[in-house]
Amino acid sequence: MTKRAPTKPASALRYWSRQLLWQQRRRVLTGAALAFITAVCGLALLGLSGWFITATAIAGISVAAGAMLALDVYLPGSGIRFFALGRTVSRYLERLYNHDSVLRQLALVRQQLFHGLATLPVAAVEQHANADWLSRLTADLESLDSLLLRLLLPPLSALLSVLLLSAVISIWSLPAALWLLGVTLVVCWLVFSLLIRYQQPLSQQLAMQVNQARAAVVNHLQGLVELRVAKLQGWQQQALVQFSHGLSQLQMHIARQQANAQLAVNALHGVQMVLAALLALAGFNAGLFNAPVAIMLVLAVFAVGELLQLLPGQLSHFGKTRFAAERLYPLAQAQQHAPVAGISLAPPSWQRVSLTIEKHPRLRASQQEPLQLYFSSAEPWLLATGSSGSGKSTLAGLILAERLAEAQQQADICDYQVNNHPLTAELAGYMQQHSAYLTQANSVLADTLYTNLSLGLQNITEQQLWQVLSMVELTDWAKALPRGLDSWLGDTGQQLSGGQARRLCLARLLLRQPHLVVLDEPFNGLDPLMAARIWHNIQPWLANKFILLLLHKAPIFLMNNTDVTENNATAWRQLVL
Repeated sequence: MTKRAPTKPASALRYWSRQLLWQQRRRVLTGAALAFITAVCGLALLGLSGWFITATAIAGISVAAGAMLALDVYLPGSGIRFFALGRTVSRYLERLYNHDSVLRQLALVRQQLFHGLATLPVAAVEQHANADWLSRLTADLESLDSLLLRLLLPPLSALLSVLLLSAVISIWSLPAALWLLGVTLVVCWLVFSLLIRYQQPLSQQLAMQVNQARAAVVNHLQGLVELRVAKLQGWQQQALVQFSHGLSQLQMHIARQQANAQLAVNALHGVQMVLAALLALAGFNAGLFNAPVAIMLVLAVFAVGELLQLLPGQLSHFGKTRFAAERLYPLAQAQQHAPVAGISLAPPSWQRVSLTIEKHPRLRASQQEPLQLYFSSAEPWLLATGSSGSGKSTLAGLILAERLAEAQQQADICDYQVNNHPLTAELAGYMQQHSAYLTQANSVLADTLYTNLSLGLQNITEQQLWQVLSMVELTDWAKALPRGLDSWLGDTGQQLSGGQARRLCLARLLLRQPHLVVLDEPFNGLDPLMAARIWHNIQPWLANKFILLLLHKAPIFLMNNTDVTENNATAWRQLVL
């Protein structure tokens, strides 16, 4: 099994930039155009308003002094109304369009991440707590929207606005335009580079601590009953309060850095205004333009400064976004393994699966001598019995190649072969697609009975659902539900008894057609008579499959083998752990 190389932060951020920005570049360009139009309308509105006010004041003073002066108020007034309305409309369309783009992008990414999580080995999933996976698929995923809404559009709009204003000023004075452009770009590059450099580690630390706080709260709520019984609830709450205090201190430190960056941008804005005023005065004295135009250019520079003042708050999300990109990158890279060339693994072609374990600390039977497991078309069934802790679940993970990489690193497995071919990462991934595992835990989703049964399967008919419910003797119970298959089973399946939940999980398995099946304590919560009836009902489904049955103790009806159908009349091979 091959190990994935450590993820580089730059490669993770570059990957998500390609996924969310480059591959959706048409929508991104359209959104950027709307954002730029909004900025241009703001510049034009403020500049034209300044021109109109100044021209009106000069005209009034001239008339009062007895001079004859004509001023067309309709054209600039119409322009002001046009840009005011244009800014409102374009801002509304920009927000609507870009947020729609982000929701579309995150919907596609969410599917990719869930697919990646589904293809991860069990050992890789168990390396992280459920609260951590929840955080990755919610908070970290939502942090990726900053790539477009905060890290691309605001800086791009500000840059294009500065370039446009410089181009307009160059009509009267190219040196003045170059001075304004050069000072703005150099100072902005210096301020924002320092902001990102010093705030990125703190933002990543903040995101990490927020995830830890979320996990701590979830664990606190899950263990609330035990904490109350042990009278440790106050102690645990005090630990959470101290953790929250440290989180607040870090947030204050980040806020101070952001305030310093905001102060630097405000200083730049002041320098811009002084420089613009001096250049406008020099241009007026040189006769390059009149007073209204001078005021218009000064106010346009003021409007650009307002765009720049928004950037410290937007760019402060860079560290958080990069941290989220790193955490989600491994899930996005999880791929569906394709079959190895020259090896057919379609279910009818599975002739033999063999596993030899030299030693494993969780398997009692493998301590003295190597443990050999195999399935073949002639001997497809294996029964493994043992008490709790003997390693039955570990054996299931090994035969399904879920924990194979971990075991191989410990040199526990001598040989694992499928159709006489050594197992590789690609071969293991493809084999797992044609395997099914009924674990000891009953997993019931907070959803309807229909969803709990189908669980992602497509083209499933109600007839098939009722058929598997009949096989596990849940038909009468399902028909008695208020809405039948569409009935809600509760947030954690609390409407089901232990036996009903066990049979529901078994029915979910019966809708699939794997070739290797692992059944870990399938009769938990069932009385012997019901277990015998259900075992008889599922015999046709078990036919022509490799079966590993894990039990504490084999029931009498199983050992008598009285319910084996004619097409699957195979005796059990037994292994005692």
